[in-house]
Amino acid sequence: DLSYPFDDEVNISTLKKDFIEWVYRTQTLTLFKNDALKLVSEPGESHEAFEERCKRASQGSSAETVEKIKQKYAKLKKTIEDKKLREELELERDKDVLKQRRSEEAVKGIENVAKLFRGRKSSLSTSMTKRRLTSTAKAGVKESEELIKKYEAELADLDKQMQAEIDALQTQSTQSIGTIREVYVQPLKKDIVVELFGLAWLPHYAIKSGDDWLMISGDD
Repeated sequence: DLSYPFDDEVNISTLKKDFIEWVYRTQTLTLFKNDALKLVSEPGESHEAFEERCKRASQGSSAETVEKIKQKYAKLKKTIEDKKLREELELERDKDVLKQRRSEEAVKGIENVAKLFRGRKSSLSTSMTKRRLTSTAKAGVKESEELIKKYEAELADLDKQMQAEIDALQTQSTQSIGTIREVYVQPLKKDIVVELFGLAWLPHYAIKSGDDWLMISGDD
């Protein structure tokens, strides 16, 4: 038969409040936190499981960063590739002009030779003009070819820089996933919800053995 204070509803309510106060003052939740990855373990998640989750997150973060690096260099390369394409088109035009100038110069040379055979004077100034136009066209071709080589070297250099950044990132990601530390979370009273509160007891038998008392559970 229950006796005071366990047979009174008010006293049971007081015990319930005391229980909440006990939980608030004595119970804490131990979690693991990775500040670098901004991750916190789930309640009950072991250190090993959380560490494995951090590794997966680190790999995912690394993949995202690699993609950002590639996008950054893609923009830089696009500017140079556009210049290179324009210069390649200019080179084709310069080659056509050079071909035409050489043809005109050759024709003029043949005409001058023919005039000499016929005893007529050849136009030296016209020949020099044709030669000058040919030289100018040849210089245009050479300039375009040099610019294209320059742009190709710049693109190759950007590829090396991009790969160096990716390699450094992957090395750093492999070496460390960040520091995992323990954090302790104390409950707020407003977050402690007691769905069911009551008192239960389990009978025990006390048996004396010599100078010692043995307690045996009644459900054994």
